[in-house]
Amino acid sequence: MKEYLIIEDKPHCLIKFNEDVPCLMVKWRGKLNSDHYRQSMNTLLAQMQERGVSKILNDDRKITGSITKADQNWAAQEWLPKALELGYKAMAVVQTENFFRKVPAAQVAAMARLYYQDQIKIEYFDQIKAASDWLAKV
Repeated sequence: MKEYLIIEDKPHCLIKFNEDVPCLMVKWRGKLNSDHYRQSMNTLLAQMQERGVSKILNDDRKITGSITKADQNWAAQEWLPKALELGYKAMAVVQTENFFRKVPAAQVAAMARLYYQDQIKIEYFDQIKAASDWLAKV
């Protein structure tokens, strides 16, 4: 498998592209503020459109804190509809083993399932390879 192509590398996240799957991977880092979160999510939208990608690998193992209620609502009501228009169909979430730090991915996944139940496949993993392998099959 080829290395991921780095799209964006910022203190709060790293966004890469894997053409073999194909998917975008976002590795969240540290505590997210609203501006950073929304900016990175919009970068994902732009890359989905530019590269024709419909899958995202979301790595939450290095994130701290949670996503605000306002950002959850923004993701569900504004970001997700735009992503769906671009063909978004699957998200693999690589999450920490620490129960208390699983909250960010669970928040967004719950909102996605609530609003778009049958349109997005979401699975949880402990390792990047397992998540990539699943995404390559969906």
